[in-house]
Amino acid sequence: MSDSPTIIGRSEQLNFIDLNVQVPAKIDTGAYHSAIHCVKAVKVKRGDKTVLQAELLGHPCAPTVYSMEFTDYELVAVKNSFGHSAIRYKIKLRVKLGSKSFWASFTLADRTDNIMPVLIGRELVKSRFLVDVSKTSVDRHLLRKIYRENSLTKKGSED
Repeated sequence: MSDSPTIIGRSEQLNFIDLNVQVPAKIDTGAYHSAIHCVKAVKVKRGDKTVLQAELLGHPCAPTVYSMEFTDYELVAVKNSFGHSAIRYKIKLRVKLGSKSFWASFTLADRTDNIMPVLIGRELVKSRFLVDVSKTSVDRHLLRKIYRENSLTKKGSED
């Protein structure tokens, strides 16, 4: 078996092993951290421990919400492409991309306005993958259609 990096495209299906779900993810070599869609994350005291309760996904292109608790989390500063900083929670999840399974770090971010619920940054890519931007395993046109339909359905139900 070779230790050479696997080639991935500009967008891929990412399997979250513990959630038993596969979601579309955008590969962004300009971003350092990876991010997963999350609109609610709160710290809760459990005895002498503090846990982070987070509702992951629930995005137009990954509509099921997964409630999870994390004892291993941290706060990190993340700078966006406009230079604005934000403080986010960072957690670890087991993932499978291509034929490789591993633990990966994700910051929790509201990605409602993004077509893909997950962004994969350099931290996850390095030493594992090479990115060929001419390739993709995600049909972006179909995904955009699903995003629009689910966004309109959600907005209609809020009225």
